[in-house]
Amino acid sequence: MDIEVSCCGTSLDAHGVQKDSLLPGSRVSTMQELAAWTLWADRVLTW
Repeated sequence: MDIEVSCCGTSLDAHGVQKDSLLPGSRVSTMQELAAWTLWADRVLTW
């Protein structure tokens, strides 16, 4: 099973998280893309 992990760039910036500290394979995304994923998904995990 493949899993995609995207992180909100706005939230990363607001919390001072550096993009190079993300887990390998994860990426920075936009609010527009994350909103589209939320509408498309059967389940959404947040933290």
